[in-house]
Amino acid sequence: MAKRWRVAGNICAIWKGETDTAPFTNPKANLSRVLFHSGFNYTKIIDQKPFNVYLPPRDKFQSASQTIPLYAHGRGGFPVIGGIITVGGQPIDFAGSIPVQLNNAGLNPTFWPQGFARWLSLGADATYVYVHEYCVNYWSNSSSYGSYPAITVPVTVLMTNELL
Repeated sequence: MAKRWRVAGNICAIWKGETDTAPFTNPKANLSRVLFHSGFNYTKIIDQKPFNVYLPPRDKFQSASQTIPLYAHGRGGFPVIGGIITVGGQPIDFAGSIPVQLNNAGLNPTFWPQGFARWLSLGADATYVYVHEYCVNYWSNSSSYGSYPAITVPVTVLMTNELL
């Protein structure tokens, strides 16, 4: 399907379909055809802050969690945030729970699963932006719980202009 665009005065629009200008002049009534219209209030990233999140070593445990405050955002509400996290040298979208440390040790001779996993998630409340860590060990018995080495994970927080 063809895409059309028009700029006139201080209005810019891109739409799909017919050659008429209805999406330009009345975008709300033609929303299914509008790809972009300068009259809409799109979410904007208003700030970005980089952090190196240090995760301490964990020795002989079954599971653990912690909430790490990154900074006070000063927004006067619950901001909509996004992020970028670098895991294994690869920057990825910080959405949901992201595994940052994994060890699948397979099965021991008694066929109990072994291994560990450590996840991070990004969030915000009315005051702070946080990273939440959750980690768990899957070992055969408490005397053989394994350990996580310490790691530092680069995180960039993307603050939007929207509040929940």
